[in-house]
Amino acid sequence: MPTKTLWMEFRRDTFVNAIKQLKPQTKVKKFLTLELEISFNNGEACFDMGGLMKKIPASAEWDGYAVVPMNFIFSFTKIQPSNDPVRIEFIDQKFKIETSKVSSKWSAQSTFNRI
Repeated sequence: MPTKTLWMEFRRDTFVNAIKQLKPQTKVKKFLTLELEISFNNGEACFDMGGLMKKIPASAEWDGYAVVPMNFIFSFTKIQPSNDPVRIEFIDQKFKIETSKVSSKWSAQSTFNRI
């Protein structure tokens, strides 16, 4: 578990477009329970929904994987973050975008089973 504030920044339009592309076209009840894994690798933010992944350019101090409820992330497709660039943070088991926070998990390795 991280003891310092971890952060990542990226352009608002690329963030919103990336998460829109992860959203299914039809409403599925199961979808509301899904989680998004957010990581950083080689200058890119990686948004992984169990194999469906979107990457966008980013800067960060982020050395692991935040696991965040999808419905929290998708709320930002309707009401976009006001800041550009968007800054996300993880501290004390909370994932934060601007003033919005949600309980989330942190892992040193991916939580998804990879083949």
